[in-house]
Order: sequence, then C-alpha cells, then structure tokens
Amino acid sequence: MSNNNFFIQLTAMLHKSKSEQQLKSDAENLGDIPVKLVGHLDTAKTQQAIQKQLNEMGNQTINITTTVNKGAAQNAAKQAVNSAQGIANKNKVSLDFDVNKQKLVNQIKILGRDNDRLFGSQEMAEKYNQLLDSANIANNAKDLKSLRGQLTAFKTELNATNNAGKTWGSSFKDSIQNFTRLFSGASFLYAAVNQTKASAAEAKKSGRQTGRPAEGDG
Repeated sequence: MSNNNFFIQLTAMLHKSKSEQQLKSDAENLGDIPVKLVGHLDTAKTQQAIQKQLNEMGNQTINITTTVNKGAAQNAAKQAVNSAQGIANKNKVSLDFDVNKQKLVNQIKILGRDNDRLFGSQEMAEKYNQLLDSANIANNAKDLKSLRGQLTAFKTELNATNNAGKTWGSSFKDSIQNFTRLFSGASFLYAAVNQTKASAAEAKKSGRQTGRPAEGDG
C-alpha cells in the first residue's frame, strides 16, 4: 500500500505596503475607539528645554493681568458676614436665656426665704420644691415663661391660704440679728468717742508736765 501523504514547507514574506494599507483600512472601519496612552516624561530634557527658553527670554518683565469677579467676591463676603452674624445672634440668645433662667431661680429662692411659713404646710412645700426644680432644669424660653406664670399663681395661693410671710421664730431671729448689728455699731461709736476723749486728756497732761500749753488750751 502506497503512502501518498507528504508535507510541503512554505516560506512567506510580509508585503509591507499592502499590510499597512490593510491595517489603516481596518482601523477606519472600527470607528472612534478611545485609546489610553501611558507615557514617561523625560525629566532631563524637559528641564533643559525650560532652562533654554528662560535664557532666551533674558531679563524681561512679565505683566500678569487678572480679572476679579466682583459679583462672586461680594456674594462670598456677604455670606461670611451673614454666617458670623448668625453665630453672634445664637450666642446672644443663649446668654440671654441663661441670665433669665438664673434670675427666675433666684426669685424662687428669695420667695422661700421671705415666706418660710409655707414650709409648715406639706402641700405648699411640695409645690415650692417642684417649682424650684423645674426652674433649674428649664432649657428654653417657653419653659421660663410658663414657670413665671406658675410663680405668680403660687404667690397668690400663699396669701390665700395664709402661708405667706415668716414664722414667729424666723421673725424673732431677724430682730435679734438687726439688734446685734445696731448694738455693734453703737458700741463702736461709743468706744471711738471715749478713745478720742482719753487722747485729749493725755495730751493736756503731757503739756502741763513739759510747761507747754497743749492744743486747745487758751
């Protein structure tokens, strides 16, 4: 049986001009396809080129003219002012609230001090303590307004229930304190007068001993 199979070895050469034409035609048929390129900057040559251009310029003055967008600048300034004003107003409101809150708390405390008779009634004492606690934890102007109304109503209730004013013991204690302050003042004045008289007498005595008239003698 004969063997008709055989191998043919071909050697081909690329037709350069026709290949370039074919590649160009294929590229045009593909349409617009974005191609990303990654390059490397030749730093040394770039520096040389920049330096060469600078040397060619010599001592030249370069004038740069800029255009300021006045409208944008004015808007930016206005926004900055409004922002600062908003912060200032917020701080002022916070400060005013703190002052008013402390004022209300002090008013309630003074009410309790000047009307300690109310603590003889459990009901009045509970209302007073609740009012004071509410004032201490108030956190907005609306709460303060409501508490002021409650304070006014509480004062009216104290008078209506005969719980206003001080107890006999507190009144007596205040009288003793006032008398003590008055007596202390009078004692100081009396001691000062006596000291002045004693100094004058000592001066006269010293003048007679030395043979010279003391001040005040004719």
